[in-house]
Amino acid sequence: MLTKIKFENFTAFTRTEIEFSKGINILIGENGSGKTHVMKALYSACCMIDEKEDRTFDQKLTAVFRPNSISRLVHRSQGRSIGKVEVYRRNDNDTPEQQDRMISCKISSTATSLKRRWNENKRNPATYIPVKDMLANAPGFRSLYNQKHIGYEEIYADIIDRALIPPSKG
Repeated sequence: MLTKIKFENFTAFTRTEIEFSKGINILIGENGSGKTHVMKALYSACCMIDEKEDRTFDQKLTAVFRPNSISRLVHRSQGRSIGKVEVYRRNDNDTPEQQDRMISCKISSTATSLKRRWNENKRNPATYIPVKDMLANAPGFRSLYNQKHIGYEEIYADIIDRALIPPSKG
C-alpha cells in the first residue's frame, strides 16, 4: 500500500507531501495543479517493484514524463536547482516497527535514485490509465511506437501492453 509521496522542487511542486489513506484516494484540483504529475510519479515508483524492470527510478521517470533532459523536471525558481521525489509504501506483512519502504530520485543536472527495501523481485505490473483515452488509439500504435521515434510518453505503450492482451489459444 502506498503511504506517502513527497515532492521538493519537482515539476509543479515547490514542497508538497501527500499522505494516502487505506482504500481509495481521490485527487481533486485545478487544471495545472499537478494531479497528473502525482499519478505519473506514483506509477513510475510502482513499476520499480516489478522484477522485470531493469531501469532505475530516474530512468523510468524520464521515460514517463519525457522531458528534454531529466533536469527539466526540476521546478524552476530563483536559487533552486535541485528537485526530489520520494514515494513510500508498506506491505501487508510489514510490522508496525518497520520503516516504510522508500524509493527516491534526486534531480539536478543529473539524477540519483535511492531505494530502501523497495524491490522484492515480484511480478507486479502497475497500470495507470490517463485521462486521454489511449485504448481508442491502440490499433497500430504499438508497432508504430516500436519502429519509429514518436513523441508519446511510455505510459501509453505500457497501457496497451497490459490492457490489450490477446486471448490465449485454445
